[in-house]
Amino acid sequence: MRKIYMAILLIMTAASFTAFGNQKVDGKKY
Repeated sequence: MRKIYMAILLIMTAASFTAFGNQKVDGKKY
C-alpha cells in the first residue's frame, strides 16, 4: 500500500516538474 502511494506521489511530482519546465521553455521561445 505504502509503495503504491509513494509511486503515485513520485509520478505526480515528476509530472508537475515537467509541466513547469515546458512552460518555462515555451516562455523563453516566444
